[in-house]
Amino acid sequence: MLDTFRQSATHALRRLLRARGFTVAVIVTLTLAIGATATVFSAVEGVLIHSLPYVRADRLVMVWEDLTKSNNNRFSVSLLNYEDIRQHGSAFEDAAAQLGSGMTVRVGDTPELARGAQVTGNYFALLGARAALGRVLGPGDTIAGSRRVVVLSDAMWRSRLHADPAVIGTVLDIDGEPYTVVGVMAREFSTPAFFKAAHQRAELWAPLDLPVALQTRNAAMLQVIGRLRNGVDADGARRSVRQLGARLAAEYPASNTNVSFDVVPLPEQIIGGVKPILEAMFAAVVLLLLVAVANVSNLFLTRAVSRQGEIAIRRALGASTLALLREALWDSLLLVMTSTILGLALAQWGHALLVAIAPPTTSRLDQIRLDAGVALFTVLIALTLGAALAVVSAGRGMGARSSELLRSGTRRTTAGSASSRARRAVASAQVALAFVLTVGAGLMVRTLLNLDRIDPASVRIIWSPCGSGCFPRATRPPRSRPSISVESRRNSVPYLA
Repeated sequence: MLDTFRQSATHALRRLLRARGFTVAVIVTLTLAIGATATVFSAVEGVLIHSLPYVRADRLVMVWEDLTKSNNNRFSVSLLNYEDIRQHGSAFEDAAAQLGSGMTVRVGDTPELARGAQVTGNYFALLGARAALGRVLGPGDTIAGSRRVVVLSDAMWRSRLHADPAVIGTVLDIDGEPYTVVGVMAREFSTPAFFKAAHQRAELWAPLDLPVALQTRNAAMLQVIGRLRNGVDADGARRSVRQLGARLAAEYPASNTNVSFDVVPLPEQIIGGVKPILEAMFAAVVLLLLVAVANVSNLFLTRAVSRQGEIAIRRALGASTLALLREALWDSLLLVMTSTILGLALAQWGHALLVAIAPPTTSRLDQIRLDAGVALFTVLIALTLGAALAVVSAGRGMGARSSELLRSGTRRTTAGSASSRARRAVASAQVALAFVLTVGAGLMVRTLLNLDRIDPASVRIIWSPCGSGCFPRATRPPRSRPSISVESRRNSVPYLA
């Protein structure tokens, strides 16, 4: 069996080397198409398909304050409103809250800025998260008078603490206060430091500790996440929190007038902004792959027609249909698998380029990688394509009758009407796919140009001592004036939130 395998591969290689122009054209065309497809699919798989690192993430939602008067339906939630949502929100099993904050962490003598989050004691339990080392934060850590504790991300543990396995119990200086490390999260776990800026990942988590002055209904600063009860969907939860908002507006008119609540599924909150762009890119590379397949099919048809005389002689000498089909399959698979290997190598470069040029606000950018799933997807496409091209080649090459070709007295043959119709059909498909691809590329360019026309001068910088929304709602700039909230905390260097 091995000898037969080796012999078939050797004969296929010799045939392809004799037709160098055909071989090079097919390999170059397929390599570019497969490389582009693998590159974009790695982004789609990492950002859209790869599940969020939470237990039953499809049951998690974000709860925002809906400022109906200013048409801002995704505003941070005040502490007292959050407590009402947790206690009286009938649509939720539980609700947790976080406050993103920039923290100055001193490791040795070097202070460094880290993106952190202050979270409620039920935060990790709500997400279903467990620590890789030590433990996560619990309700007891938020009790007044408790020692200051912190949980680190895997990235921070590796980069700043050199993956020290004895890190549990270490005391870190965070914003001038001693915090004891009680846990390190698993590598795959991550949460946005700010849920309205999902591309920023938290590097550490500390218990929520708000000054008394900020424990009012006007100080809206928390991002609230809830887990839906069984049988309740996002629409049902939205109706429930809006009823709660109407009741709170009646009970607390001074702070909650024109304040309702809105619900957004967590996957939509994190990847909603980048999803249509990736879907458009994937549709574009699929069209590109189809155009490449049409081109290669035309090359295979032309080559099959030119070999009809040779195949007729071989059939007259006793070659079976199965043997000829196996020969065509070897030719196509050898070409396609070579193109796949080169395409995956090209995708390595394309992947690095894609990550480098992607906007820094792209959610889950760290999840984009060429892993086994991307390789398997590419190989499956290659095998399917190889089988299809083998059928095209063998079907056309054995389509004519051997007796008619042999009676012509020559091995040279011209394409008949059936061959002409097949090539015209392939050419028409090429033109149609190229037209669709051109239109799609034009629409994508137009979208990018529209984004580029946004006037940077219209962006206002809002400075706040404790993050986005950490001020009375009455001083919030209107939605029509875009704003960027800048995070700062005591001696930390401010950074864009």
